[in-house]
Amino acid sequence: MVATTGKRRVYGLGSIQDIDDEPSETAPASLFTHVAVDGCLTIVEGVVTCLKDDVSGLKEDVIGIKRGIEVLMKMNGVDPVTFEPIQRDSDASVPTPQSSQ
Repeated sequence: MVATTGKRRVYGLGSIQDIDDEPSETAPASLFTHVAVDGCLTIVEGVVTCLKDDVSGLKEDVIGIKRGIEVLMKMNGVDPVTFEPIQRDSDASVPTPQSSQ
């Protein structure tokens, strides 16, 4: 489907076609605009790359923190999956919160 407006612009459905027989900007102004936009896009791409690196670093940090918490929980007799006390044969005489109720 193609539609033509009074300004002789042609638009195609699902595409970005813009034909303008009488551009309002001179060629150097238009070129300057494109260069400025390209510069901004380059800056945005750099920022996105830095953010991706930061997120990757955060993921690694979280993995390390989770491992540390699991070790501490096991050292304190708590199952890191169920958060329940770990039953030990040597601790049979020590009452657990569940058995004292």
